[in-house]
Amino acid sequence: MKLLKTLFCKFYLFQIKVGNEDIAPFSTILILGGVTLLYLFDLLFFMSVLFNPLNFELKPEILIFVLSTIMGFYYYIFLYKAKYKSFVKEFKKKKEFVDSKIAIAFVGLAFLLYISFIVLKILQNSKKI
Repeated sequence: MKLLKTLFCKFYLFQIKVGNEDIAPFSTILILGGVTLLYLFDLLFFMSVLFNPLNFELKPEILIFVLSTIMGFYYYIFLYKAKYKSFVKEFKKKKEFVDSKIAIAFVGLAFLLYISFIVLKILQNSKKI
């Protein structure tokens, strides 16, 4: 939970710095939800490489349900009753201001895992693994 709060605060402050003060909480939730969904795709690719299912089909309805569940969860944690204001105020008061490397690594690792599992799946389909 501490990681989620830190990531929310870093992305929120970034959105304010860019100039999206009006929609900063919602765009932060979209960023976190998108990256979380990318981690779920990473997990699905890893499982497909590991177990090699024959007829694996992911329907769009399932993806919409998962994404809306993630967004609802993040909405309840951060935006419901404006809880994010206390998180951000507490985050700004900290003496040890957390570096942006955590947020960058969180997003970068999601993309790196996604690309590496796609390459593994391509190698598996071409019978090289």
